Amino acid sequence: MREIRIISLRLENFKGVNAAQHDWAGASMEVHGDNGTGKSTLADAAAWCLFGKDVRGRKDFCITPMDNDGNEQHGLTVSVEMWLEVKDEDAPAMTYRLRRSYTEKYSVTPDGGRRLSGHTTKCEVDGAPRKVSEYDQTVADIIGDQTTYRCVTDPAYFCGTMPAENRREMLLRMAGGEQSDQEVARGNADWEKMLAVADKRSLEQLRKDTVAARNKATNEMERTDAAIEQTRKLMPQEKDWGAMEKALEDIRKRQAGIDRELADRDARMKAGQDARLKERARIGEMKSRMQDMEAEQRRKAQEARNAAMEEHDRMASAIRALEKEIAQSRNDLEYQAARSRQTNECAGGIKKQLDYMRKHWEEENEKQYDGSTVCHTCGQPLPQEMMDKAMATWNTAHAQELESLASMGHDKAEEYQKLTEDLAKSVYQEKEIAGKIDKLMESLDEKRKEYARHMVPQEKPVEQTQEMKDLAAEIQKAEEALAASAEEGSCPATGLTDERKALEEKYDHGQLGGHGLCLLLRDRRAGHEGGHQDAHGRAGAPGPQEHGAGAGEGKVPVAAGHAGLLPAREDAARGGECERHVQHHDLPPVREHAGRRAELRVRTPGGWCAL
Repeated sequence: MREIRIISLRLENFKGVNAAQHDWAGASMEVHGDNGTGKSTLADAAAWCLFGKDVRGRKDFCITPMDNDGNEQHGLTVSVEMWLEVKDEDAPAMTYRLRRSYTEKYSVTPDGGRRLSGHTTKCEVDGAPRKVSEYDQTVADIIGDQTTYRCVTDPAYFCGTMPAENRREMLLRMAGGEQSDQEVARGNADWEKMLAVADKRSLEQLRKDTVAARNKATNEMERTDAAIEQTRKLMPQEKDWGAMEKALEDIRKRQAGIDRELADRDARMKAGQDARLKERARIGEMKSRMQDMEAEQRRKAQEARNAAMEEHDRMASAIRALEKEIAQSRNDLEYQAARSRQTNECAGGIKKQLDYMRKHWEEENEKQYDGSTVCHTCGQPLPQEMMDKAMATWNTAHAQELESLASMGHDKAEEYQKLTEDLAKSVYQEKEIAGKIDKLMESLDEKRKEYARHMVPQEKPVEQTQEMKDLAAEIQKAEEALAASAEEGSCPATGLTDERKALEEKYDHGQLGGHGLCLLLRDRRAGHEGGHQDAHGRAGAPGPQEHGAGAGEGKVPVAAGHAGLLPAREDAARGGECERHVQHHDLPPVREHAGRRAELRVRTPGGWCAL
């Protein structure tokens, strides 16, 4: 079993993160935060570093930061670096450093400028550059493919997003491998019977064939129902011509009444619509006033917030200036302290020299001439002249030595005095600087306390003033009244329109034998004008001739005649119904006779119809 732990994750210019370093040391972690704080960014960064995709498996998602206007920022390098610790059973742990970066490429334009020409993705493994394919192979060797990664990191992926075939394959692999249909059905009589029906087909193919057969049967049933309904409509019906004439007159009167009612209703609706338009304009003006008041309130709040932010920034600048001045004063204090120590050391050294020279002068001053009056060579007494000359020489040398010591001591004393004065000045300056630092620290503490007490007001929702409340109540009341008026005025005249439509259908394409009253009555009048009736007293054409068997065998009688014997159909729909009726009974085609076209007529439930 392989155990993989994330040691650290470093992001640079990735989505909304400029720079972030997360060191988890392989421990388990939970990421909490409000919406938009970057929780998903961490997951996307880890997935992108490994596979070049986000956690949902998308490659075309945006990874570059956005500016305040929502535009992509250019000139930045996006990179994610991940440290992984991989440990297999009975093997030492291995550490891998994976890094993926994304950089823009620019080309030089003819005018000397730059133009974005593309992007470059660079990958590294343990600091060494790798091709993208080599990098992907390394990740696959460590973690596996992204499907395995998403199954481990996304609880909803397996049940919701993974394709069914892949999910089945993974489950079977986890259960011990692929099994045949016979192995699955073994011991279940119903399944074994189903496999016998399937024969050489797989269960999936059997399912598809069954669905196709069911759909085919459903379509055939629908076509059969339509054919039955069409045949039922084509069956002839007996007609009561007097009742039909009266019904036609009633239809015309009712249509005229409905037209008057619809006209009155249209006039009322237009008047109401004009009033509603004016009311909508008034409501729009009130809403505009409301928006202006809200905008003014937001503007004042923003001005106050800007002023507070400026004051906040001014206080922060003052604190930074004090901190800088304190740091400079401390540097000056350290400099003065070092200078004082150096001056004190120099003064101490000179004082030691003065003490030495003073002691040497005193010793020299106490010296007396101890010259011998006897010659050291022969032992005889020296002459008085030589004794006087030796004594004078000694006294001269003694005086010169004392004078030299005195002069050197005087110079050292002046130098010591000057160093002492400098040391006093340096100590005084140290005290002044220390006092200044104390005062600056007190001022800094006060500034910091003032800065901590100063709060920038947060953005607040618009506060409803009494005027705004009254205006909002007036708008709501007007909108409710307008909605009620619109609902009342927009109620469709469903009853009238449906009734008129039904009358028109009955007038032109009614249910009486599949034809309208108008057409049926016109056929009847045309038949009376021709002076012919059929066996039932209905209008017809003279001398009909039967084609094929008699009427008892279900054939439609067809008659030949000349033009003008019976009126041809002017109604397109009526002609279409006649044509379909003829085709339904398999009538013979039109023939040419003696150079002139014969006119075929067919008897329909509404009378004879010229073709």
